[in-house]
Amino acid sequence: MALSCIREYFRILKKLYLEEISEIIQQHQEHHNLTRIAYESAWKFLIKRLFTYRKLEDIIVKDLHFFRETSRELDDLRGCVDWKKKEEESGREKSKEETNLWGWLIYVENFFVSFRKRNGEIVGLVNSVTDVFREAKENYGKISCMCVETFKFASQNRAVEIDDLLKGGAVDMIFEEIQRATSKVEVIGDCLKFFLEISEKLKGKMEKEREEMKRKMFDKMEEEGYDDTITSFHKALQFIRRNCYNTLSLRLEDYFVSI
Repeated sequence: MALSCIREYFRILKKLYLEEISEIIQQHQEHHNLTRIAYESAWKFLIKRLFTYRKLEDIIVKDLHFFRETSRELDDLRGCVDWKKKEEESGREKSKEETNLWGWLIYVENFFVSFRKRNGEIVGLVNSVTDVFREAKENYGKISCMCVETFKFASQNRAVEIDDLLKGGAVDMIFEEIQRATSKVEVIGDCLKFFLEISEKLKGKMEKEREEMKRKMFDKMEEEGYDDTITSFHKALQFIRRNCYNTLSLRLEDYFVSI
């Protein structure tokens, strides 16, 4: 825990931590000898170093199996949180499992911001985040908002393919959130940003691949009434842009994956 509190911009010799932290994580994966908070803290230390030491990515993903391990932790913790209790209940203290879950979501978001090499195991992690969202969306607004924000960053990452987001259920999840009457304006902004990034990803693909992916997206969005939903935000786009992202496009057609 002490190591995990060291700021990422503090200069630490790699030989002082790299092998030891990796061994601690691998030892736990084999023998489960750490508490949840200790295991989470070891990962936190490594993820924070990734921003300044790019070679860590191969160790984190290939040697330590970040996607698989994080997915497993999210699934375990999801089953331990009492989702029926409301987040804002007066006097309610967060459980250890809820705190752990929040911590893992932060690391997932940070990793989606910084990792650069595609990996097939990402679909499992995307699926786990969508499962957390569906448990949290009624009573745990902060956690469900974090899930939406996580996929906004994932959609911006070149190493994340549209197919990863489709197979993992992220597209369904974002569409589910944007249709909710209780969504906050910031969350709607994240959802619109997600779809805008998806449209940009489509433009960057080769024609044959683009047509195939557009068909997958179009079939799903047509079935769910995507065009009608985006159109409903037409009058609110300027307000959402002013209050969330000044880079959000005001051109409605930019959000239509069917074009």
